Amino acid sequence: GYFSDAWNTFDSLIVIGSIIDVALSEADNSEESNRISITFFRLFRVMRLVKLLSRGEGIRTLLWTFIKSFQALPYVALLIAMLFFIYAVIGMQMFGKVAMRDNNQINRNNNFQTFPQAVLLLF
Repeated sequence: GYFSDAWNTFDSLIVIGSIIDVALSEADNSEESNRISITFFRLFRVMRLVKLLSRGEGIRTLLWTFIKSFQALPYVALLIAMLFFIYAVIGMQMFGKVAMRDNNQINRNNNFQTFPQAVLLLF
């Protein structure tokens, strides 16, 4: 009757996958062979989260919020890139002609003379 429930079958697959992962990692440590690294079985440990997501409403809400906020991430990156562009151009206009000296704060690594150098300095 244990395997009649789908979650029990799922749990036993996770345990079997974890045991295989541990056995293969121990075998790879003892022998220095050129076998393909089996990290696929480590995904079985991550699959335990599926069981938590199906039962917990709070965790499901938290994950949904994370996914929705992750979708807005390109817009935030675009905003940051625009700010870097604007401040790099302003820095080139204001400080691009300042003379560089090796013993001064403004040297070959720290100036606004070119656009890539200005963006790097702002970063």
